[in-house]
Amino acid sequence: MKRWILAILMFLGTLILVNLFIPKIIYKNYTYPGLRLEGYNIGKKPSAQLNEEIEKIAKQISQYKVEVKYKNYLKKFSYTELGINPDIEETRKRVMNYGREKYFWQRWASYYKLFSKSSDLKIVLKLDKNKVNSSLNNFLTPFIVKPIDAQFVLNDKDQLTIQSAIWGDEGNINAVIKNIEQTIVYSQGQRNTSLIIPEIKKRPKLLTEDLANMHIDMKLSETITYFDPQKKERANNIKVAAGKLDNVLIPSGKYFSFNESVGPRTKEAGYQEALVIVENEFENGLGGGVCQVSSTLYNAVLRANFPIIERRRHSLPIKYVSLGLDATVNYGTIDFKFLNNTANYILIKTKVVENALVVKIFGHVTNKPNVQIVRSEKIISPSIQTIKDPNLPLGKAVLVESGKDGYIVEVYRIIKDDMKNIITKEFISKDIYQPKNRIVRIGSKVSTSMMVKPNVRINTR
Repeated sequence: MKRWILAILMFLGTLILVNLFIPKIIYKNYTYPGLRLEGYNIGKKPSAQLNEEIEKIAKQISQYKVEVKYKNYLKKFSYTELGINPDIEETRKRVMNYGREKYFWQRWASYYKLFSKSSDLKIVLKLDKNKVNSSLNNFLTPFIVKPIDAQFVLNDKDQLTIQSAIWGDEGNINAVIKNIEQTIVYSQGQRNTSLIIPEIKKRPKLLTEDLANMHIDMKLSETITYFDPQKKERANNIKVAAGKLDNVLIPSGKYFSFNESVGPRTKEAGYQEALVIVENEFENGLGGGVCQVSSTLYNAVLRANFPIIERRRHSLPIKYVSLGLDATVNYGTIDFKFLNNTANYILIKTKVVENALVVKIFGHVTNKPNVQIVRSEKIISPSIQTIKDPNLPLGKAVLVESGKDGYIVEVYRIIKDDMKNIITKEFISKDIYQPKNRIVRIGSKVSTSMMVKPNVRINTR
């Protein structure tokens, strides 16, 4: 009995010796014999040379190829092109830790693999998601179909038809990234050599049936204003802003904001420098001419009988619409807003033809109004401002500024029935355009000939 106990104790002692002391003494700064990395022998390598060996193997791994397929399109990518990069430092830690694990059963499992020549570690990989996303996007770009909304198309007779929507088609890159992580980066077995990019169907925001259910079938109003096409920068700004408004749909009960629809007036958006009104003076500014678009739309909205929520006149009279019918805007500070108070959607259509800006509003036939816009205009004569000028002869007047009339303009919207009887008369606005003073310089210089000589008596005796 004692012999059996002694044998067991000797066996356990041998295990402890082999498990704890021999590896630490013999292979303290070396990898264990028989250890392999990606099929390459790295056994009995000194720690100091290990990085160099791993880097050589990593270069080979970086050139491994993966075939990527999307529909019937194929392309081979290297690991590097897909952002799959060897992690040298983490690989080194894994190699040096082999056979030196925390628990003895783990170490014995490692020893068994070494002795059975089945130990073959994998290079630790990490994934650059930005890189793989960029590479796959470049591959997919020629084959991607972007969704196109259904839209209303207007013919020369102001009749609307619906252009059908197109569903989009693109690759699911996120699914591929997860596949790469699971079957290549974190795989401890055979790494995947082929990937399929799943297709994703992208629904347009507006389908053909969506537009059909809006019941937009009648032109409610139209306004045309004109501009000088020779002023190319201003004409460009009008076209850019008008393009932002074309095909804008406003749901029932929703507000329309000009600034939200058109967006910031920036160079990136295509706007150029042209005349704008700043503190009662004309000067160059980015987006000059956009106010003609907002004013043209304002007139169409008035004639379509929608409630005006926010509108401000220009500080100076402008020429493209009548006084009192303008609507200035400035992104972030001054907006033009109105409300769709009908039970149906309404549609804004715009176009620029030569020197004309055309804005049309469409809705349901039951919302077609009989509108008349009436203005009253009162002139405010300018005051005369005189300035004494000591350099001009006394009493002489020189005109410096001729001045301009001011105006008080009131606007009303009259709704009539089919018999042309007035149903309502709505006060819209009262605008005061201040006159510009007439400035005259008046001479105050007195000539020597006009001076009175003193009465002097000379004694000749």
